[in-house]
Amino acid sequence: ETLGRKDLDVAYTDRSAVSAILQNPLNQQIALIHVMKVIPTSFPGSGIEPDEDHSIAVMRESLEETGCKVLKDIGTCYAMSEEWRNDLHQ
Repeated sequence: ETLGRKDLDVAYTDRSAVSAILQNPLNQQIALIHVMKVIPTSFPGSGIEPDEDHSIAVMRESLEETGCKVLKDIGTCYAMSEEWRNDLHQ
């Protein structure tokens, strides 16, 4: 799915990013992050650093944004999306 629209007058910065769906196994609750920049809530995640693969980035972002330590076996990739936001294309 594509989020947002590409504005031909904007010079976008390309980057790869990840998001994680973190579910508490005890009560089945899903972790959401409160961010008021673009949308009120989102899944934890952000850009992938140059030396990271997707699984390492998911573990790092999950720990940074929620304090949750994600196991190395991160599971399945459920979806991929393309996003055009401000001057960012990810």
